[in-house]
Amino acid sequence: MMQSATRFANPAADAKAVLARHWNGRIPVDVESIARQLGADVQYGDLAGVSGEVALQDRVPVIKVNSNDSLTRQRFTIAHELGHLMLGHLADGKKFRDPSKNYTLGSYDPRERDANYFAAALLMPDDAVRAYAAGMENPTATTLANAFGVSKAAMGIKLKMLGIIPQWATI
Repeated sequence: MMQSATRFANPAADAKAVLARHWNGRIPVDVESIARQLGADVQYGDLAGVSGEVALQDRVPVIKVNSNDSLTRQRFTIAHELGHLMLGHLADGKKFRDPSKNYTLGSYDPRERDANYFAAALLMPDDAVRAYAAGMENPTATTLANAFGVSKAAMGIKLKMLGIIPQWATI
């Protein structure tokens, strides 16, 4: 059973703690395996315009993923919905249905924003991104995104946050 009520200092710390306990160190991070290790049931199907949702069904966390989305979107969706669980967003019995707009930095709901930060930290661990970038002759958002199984836009944001590419650079 997932321990979703536990709270850490912030979404990045939550993701780091999950990685420390459940990640095998390989890139791309196997987010579905991590979700299952944490007791979640991951299901795929046509969600009619919704990228994902998470709810407790008979006290079991169920993450539903839109199988029509790209593989990088599906991976981010699993990590995002796992973020809702690990950050305690379901503690009051809520269900989250996430249209694509919830997966952007422009989301105004703090729970959605935190789930996005959790997902980014889980899929693109800072130390792993730094190590991969340092080992490449000309690291680009595209080559790193492909290695980590994320979108170029997500990797570009991560690279800027880590100072690997300048904030003003276009991606």
